[in-house]
Amino acid sequence: MKKLLALLMLVSVAFAQGSWVSVASMAVLVSLTALLILFMIGYGFGINELRFLSVEEIYQLFVTIIMIGLLYSASLYFDEFSRAVGFEEGLQNASITILENNLNNHSTMVSSLKSFALDLGTEASQSSFCSLQGPGYTVAPCSSYRAIIPSVSMAFQALSLSSAEVNSLLILAKFGRAYTFALLLPVGIILRTFRFTRGAGGLLIGFAVSLYLLLPLGVISMDIITSDFEEERSDYQEIPGLPSPDSSSNECDPLDAGTKNLNRAEGLFDSTRQNIKPYLYYFLIKGTLTTIICLILVITGIREISRLAGAEIDVSALARLA
Repeated sequence: MKKLLALLMLVSVAFAQGSWVSVASMAVLVSLTALLILFMIGYGFGINELRFLSVEEIYQLFVTIIMIGLLYSASLYFDEFSRAVGFEEGLQNASITILENNLNNHSTMVSSLKSFALDLGTEASQSSFCSLQGPGYTVAPCSSYRAIIPSVSMAFQALSLSSAEVNSLLILAKFGRAYTFALLLPVGIILRTFRFTRGAGGLLIGFAVSLYLLLPLGVISMDIITSDFEEERSDYQEIPGLPSPDSSSNECDPLDAGTKNLNRAEGLFDSTRQNIKPYLYYFLIKGTLTTIICLILVITGIREISRLAGAEIDVSALARLA
């Protein structure tokens, strides 16, 4: 049995870029062959328990074949759904494209914040030194610009967290496209064939289906929902650049100790607040909320599909980790 599993894993990796249906069919044939061998051993040596067990497991294998047919139909349906909503490359490729575009937008926002923070630090650090026949003192009339720095730091932290969330979904989506139905599903089919490994097989099947079908479906659905929101709010359709602190209207004058610099700092803060909405939108909606919805969908799918495949899985620890 161990040799059959090792052989299947090697063949699955070799056909990882091919049709998952052929690999799953090969797993079914391996399972059927193993059960027939057990049946012949039981019949030849008169071991009725082994013969009855192999017959019962063959019935379970028929159930697995029905599950494969349903998965194949669901895969075709979801691919047609993705094409109907404008993604011609199919469900998995479409979700990966969406996540990559989302991650690129996050990178653009981080670059904009980086330029803004560097210019803001330059303006906030300016000062002037006055001396009169030896003694002197330093004046820092640009210190009011430092009040904006904590907000910029918080924005960096938020976008870094959001980028990590989107990148984690992207890694899961790429793993699901490359390996779940080509490797995990056939191994799960073989493990589900026998009663003592049915729980592990059901878990692998649930994990494979959730990553291959449910995760991309969640990504595409959230993109459709948020795209409708973006169409209603035109200010979210593109990422505006933040105002430049060193422009003629925002730069600090280190020789002016009056309220001029304070008023310019307040104007810079107000103009920055007006342009920060898309940044918050990408952090809260495109990053955090999309990740939460997709992970809930995946974890729920693992639990329910594993239960249908014959494995009662407690996913509470996985849910807390996610």
